[in-house]
Amino acid sequence: MKRFVLFACMALVCIVSMQQSLWSQVIIAPTAVFMDDGSKFASVMIINRSNEARDVSLDFKFGYPQSDSLGNVVVNYQDSVRERKYSLVSWIKVFPRQFTLQPGEQRTVRLTVKTPNDLPDGAYWGRMTTTSAPKAQLADTNSSAIGAQLNFVFNQVVPVVFQHGKLESTISIERNNVIADTGRIDIISAIRCAGHTPFFGATSLRVLDDKGSVVEEQKAPVAVYFNLAKRFSLDRKLYKSGSYKAEIAISGQRGDVEERFLRTITPVNVVVPFSIKNPLKSR
Repeated sequence: MKRFVLFACMALVCIVSMQQSLWSQVIIAPTAVFMDDGSKFASVMIINRSNEARDVSLDFKFGYPQSDSLGNVVVNYQDSVRERKYSLVSWIKVFPRQFTLQPGEQRTVRLTVKTPNDLPDGAYWGRMTTTSAPKAQLADTNSSAIGAQLNFVFNQVVPVVFQHGKLESTISIERNNVIADTGRIDIISAIRCAGHTPFFGATSLRVLDDKGSVVEEQKAPVAVYFNLAKRFSLDRKLYKSGSYKAEIAISGQRGDVEERFLRTITPVNVVVPFSIKNPLKSR
């Protein structure tokens, strides 16, 4: 029983501190990898920011982000039909695939793709999972002390995209839904991507009150492979009873992706009116 209590206490301490320690573990750059016909190789930098040696391994699988009607996003790894059409996982070679990083050490990983000769124009992709864990150590068999060790394993996922031939994509907002009550305000935009390649760009939101004053602004990168419900969660305490309009825009600009990998699109702009009837009560 005492052993169990000791282990439970240690687990609680680790879980409480995990959120802070997560940001000081292994860093990966860039956060998205793009290749094309002119450059079938890429480099990824992996940095150990922790104070202990980490074992690192790389794996690839096909998947893409999708969402439910409320804008909750998950990665779909089970779509075998689209996997047969769009996956580049079997074409990827990576070196090294497994290695150990000492504290503060960094390693450059090389990725290459070898594509079929009859590949149709389009984009093909996969997701690189980087798994890192404390370096395995032998247990001290000479010690009679009772102890417990919790080692957290971190998985970080980076999309890998290969673009081939002539690429075109169109992006549109098919509908908008506003959920406004005493607890929250969400604007959910149903975005559709059509064409040869997923869309990588950015969304922006600006909310104006009935006097034309800006209440709130948001900007965020977005990736739409097929369809995605993008949720804009507003700061509820900024809104009193009254009428508002949300100006939503989608552009093909992203600072974290090289310009040559971005597709030129006609900017999408919509205005979504909504009203607040029940203001947030002060506590």
